[in-house]
Amino acid sequence: MIFYEESESLIPERKLVLGDIVWYVLKKWRVLLVFILLFAVLLGGVKYRQDYKIANTPVVTQSLLDVKNSLSKDDLLLVEQLVILNNRIDYRNEYRSNSIMMNIDPFDEKTVTLQYFIDNENDEKSSDLIFAYRNYVLNGQLGKDVVENLNLDTKPEYITELFQFESSDESSFSVVIRHSDEEECAAIADEVKNLLNQYKTIVGSKVGEHQLTILSDDKATVVDDELDQIQREDQTYVESLKISLSGLRSSLTDTTTTVLNNWDEILRLEAEGDENVEQEENQVAQPTHALVSIDGKYVLMGGLIGFFFATALLVLIYILSGKLRNKEEMNDLQVTNLGSVSLKKYRKGLGGCVDKMLDRAKRVGCKMLSKEQQILYLVSNIQLACERASIHKVCIVSTEKCDNEELLNILKSELEKVSIELIYCSDVNYSSEALVSLSQCGNAIIMEEQQKSYYKEIRNEIGLCKENKINILGSILVEN
Repeated sequence: MIFYEESESLIPERKLVLGDIVWYVLKKWRVLLVFILLFAVLLGGVKYRQDYKIANTPVVTQSLLDVKNSLSKDDLLLVEQLVILNNRIDYRNEYRSNSIMMNIDPFDEKTVTLQYFIDNENDEKSSDLIFAYRNYVLNGQLGKDVVENLNLDTKPEYITELFQFESSDESSFSVVIRHSDEEECAAIADEVKNLLNQYKTIVGSKVGEHQLTILSDDKATVVDDELDQIQREDQTYVESLKISLSGLRSSLTDTTTTVLNNWDEILRLEAEGDENVEQEENQVAQPTHALVSIDGKYVLMGGLIGFFFATALLVLIYILSGKLRNKEEMNDLQVTNLGSVSLKKYRKGLGGCVDKMLDRAKRVGCKMLSKEQQILYLVSNIQLACERASIHKVCIVSTEKCDNEELLNILKSELEKVSIELIYCSDVNYSSEALVSLSQCGNAIIMEEQQKSYYKEIRNEIGLCKENKINILGSILVEN
């Protein structure tokens, strides 16, 4: 190698451009994809293997009754408390979901108020009559009759909740029906009127004869503060149960958890008697061939790890490779840029489409030139540079053997048209013959390839030209 030594103070400092790094990484999307898939499969596969081993490992177990009997009094009490809390929460959730009253908007409540007057000859029976009607409305019988007569798909107690009984004296009372739906409220109210009229006969025979007269039938939309309070208190109660449940669950062990999760089965075994208990105790656990699915979270995590690992690796390669990064680095070496040309041939299929899209995205805001336009622009700049220097012969030199013979032939052919002879010398750093040919020509154009030619060798190449008093007309960057 013919080495040109340059003072360190004269060596330009290489700059890192974030945009160039990003595009370098993106253009290596195939590498990124390989690492993403590799790590996704690797991490997902490792997790799958672990889960498979756990799920399909034969385990010798005790009977459920033995597990329960092994608990201490405190542990057993803990399980029983958790069972009670779970049942209460389940009951309240079911009730709040199915109860008509608990689903009424208290600020938009539909009501029908039925006001009645009792006319009887014996005033001593008045309080008994009021009590009889109150009992019928509120003890659930009226709700059962309404459900049966209207063929409603709900529990009678949910209908009974909709009734309110009010009485200010011993000769009159009111029944208030509330609902979230105006039509359903009216239908229930009509049936209540019929049933109360029928019930008058029963009350008359058991308590005393009387007349029952309806005074008013009023429909309204009201704000029910009492119902709002009831709903709020129920919500607070459920939340307190959940807090208590969470606190108790923190004290669970693996054994108490097993008993809790199988509580209904344990109660069934205890109820069936000793024969079935003995059968269970003599059972030997068989290995299970459980179906294990791939954990998507670990696949995603593996893909992300692969992406970041590949990105870090590519950035490190970009920084440490020592290869020519961009045309600005040629300018830093005080060599005029005559132009750049891209002779990249895109692959067929999806991969080629992705490469083309990335190249177009990189050049957004810049005019895109065809290959022919790039070469003609390059020929024009070389011609002008030769005319300024009053020369008719120039040598293209490069640190690497040029793989673009097509480009060289086109340049040579086009320049011959304007009486400029073009020769090519490669490896001037390593070939004395090439250096001699270059010296005899006396004029040079540096042609290097992005991300292929080494920066230090380019710098040495330029130094050799200067040392041998070879006129450098400029540089050509072959982009990839």
